[in-house]
Amino acid sequence: MNDNKMTSLELRTTWGLGTVFSLRMLGMFMLLPVISIYGMTLEGATESLIGIAIGIYGLTQALLQIPLGLLADRIGRKPII
Repeated sequence: MNDNKMTSLELRTTWGLGTVFSLRMLGMFMLLPVISIYGMTLEGATESLIGIAIGIYGLTQALLQIPLGLLADRIGRKPII
């Protein structure tokens, strides 16, 4: 019989990674609506400019997260920061 149960280390790692990603998404989705509302109180702000700012944030994350993550794995996190 083949038991495909995860070891305790695998379970802890899975829960840890899941928690990190969940908190990151929670923080982002709590912050984005607030930025939209607060941004409209700023002088010269328009809905389009706020949308562009949020889009630039997402695009920057998408373009830089993987390459800089790989680089940080290779040479260390502190030199990248």
